[in-house]
Amino acid sequence: MLIQPVVEDIVQEQILLRVFKKYRPDLTLYSALGKKGSSYIRDKIRGFNEASKHVPFVVMTDLDRRPCPPALIEDWIDFSLSSSMMFRIAVVEAEAWLLADRKGISKYLSIPAEKIPHNSEAIENPKEFIVSLARKSRNKTLRMDMVPEGISAVGPGYNLKMVDFTLRYWNIDEALSNSRSLKKAVTRIKEFLRMT
Repeated sequence: MLIQPVVEDIVQEQILLRVFKKYRPDLTLYSALGKKGSSYIRDKIRGFNEASKHVPFVVMTDLDRRPCPPALIEDWIDFSLSSSMMFRIAVVEAEAWLLADRKGISKYLSIPAEKIPHNSEAIENPKEFIVSLARKSRNKTLRMDMVPEGISAVGPGYNLKMVDFTLRYWNIDEALSNSRSLKKAVTRIKEFLRMT
């Protein structure tokens, strides 16, 4: 069965691909829609819900600075969700799920694992935190790719590096042991469309 993902960015897309490949290899994901940030998803959420009646949708967004997932849901969704649409919120950002694999990310960034908190969901801005870790990396090329110059929030190669890490190095089992939000998402993905 084909599933239509909707994501904020390419990093979220690759995380979803990895999780579905591991836990629901029976489902195939189309190329993701969105990749234009959370406001795009919020503005189109009702349309995605309608479209999911024809093709199942998986919609993912970050919690970012909102107080909690129920507050985001209340703000965005004032309609009944289709049983063929799964709506997931990464707490706080999808990068928190990557940071939950402490050993893997520390090795990839060439920094000591003790620099990464055990509870990655307590990090206020995981993307910013990853960039701050990259600043201390022993790998000069990685620093140049990930650390911004000027007013940009991330370096020019940030997304490519995070995609590379997600696809080739991220240990989902390790991350699950440190991320409640990821655990809930995986449970929901395992259940998604089992009853149809």
